[in-house]
Amino acid sequence: MAPTVGILANPASARDIRRVVASATGLQIADRANIVLRVLAALASCGIEQVLMMPETGGIRGHVVRGVERSRNQGEKRYPRITFLDMPVTGTVEDTKLAARLMRSAPRHDALLRFTICCTTRERAPPNSTSSRCSPKS
Repeated sequence: MAPTVGILANPASARDIRRVVASATGLQIADRANIVLRVLAALASCGIEQVLMMPETGGIRGHVVRGVERSRNQGEKRYPRITFLDMPVTGTVEDTKLAARLMRSAPRHDALLRFTICCTTRERAPPNSTSSRCSPKS
């Protein structure tokens, strides 16, 4: 059976105060969703059939779902199956923390990808985390 990968893409991550103060540009939600779609396509090409994703209300999910559905309606098998975690959404970094805990406890979780798309954060990843890279579950 192919491994399952977890993806954390939090739209709130690009609202860092340093970015606002410095007048730095950030990626639009559609651009972030397109990055996620490209990662999903790459995972599928590597044989990944199932992906767990963090739910969010910032718009990434909607764009991703539409992209996957469009592809499937055209008869393509370009993306793996996506299951969104059943969890409350607060729109804060706490969503990422909870989703990571849920993914780590998922029965078929093999790897975790954390997306920090065009941002910096004051939240630090705990030691031995899989921050900003893909690594096998220990």
